[in-house]
Amino acid sequence: MGMAFEDIRIVRSGFSTSSITVLTGRVTEWSEGRFGYSIREANTSWEKSKCSTSVLQLDPNTWFLEYNLSSVVEGSTLLSLATDLLAHMMFQAAKNVNRELFWMFSASRNLYSVVRVPQRHQLRSL
Repeated sequence: MGMAFEDIRIVRSGFSTSSITVLTGRVTEWSEGRFGYSIREANTSWEKSKCSTSVLQLDPNTWFLEYNLSSVVEGSTLLSLATDLLAHMMFQAAKNVNRELFWMFSASRNLYSVVRVPQRHQLRSL
């Protein structure tokens, strides 16, 4: 979709990557709430990653083209999304297992230190 704007626009990419090309003019971009910004001149292109948001300030008479493929058309995106979700769930499960193991070993060390009898209190054999 090509547009001529003289204002600020919020660009969201959703579940697929999108590409933006500046045809004429200049665009100032603040990406993902970062402090700095990027200036894009005419005849430049860049990609927005999945689930990202940017604020674009357009100079007067700026034309840009924003395009992305639908998740239905882009079959690999659905697979990529499912893979990313599965990897995230596995990472969270591993983190929870590590936390449980830490507490289990921590408790067993405390149990051992409580049961351990100092040498001066041990009985001597006859």
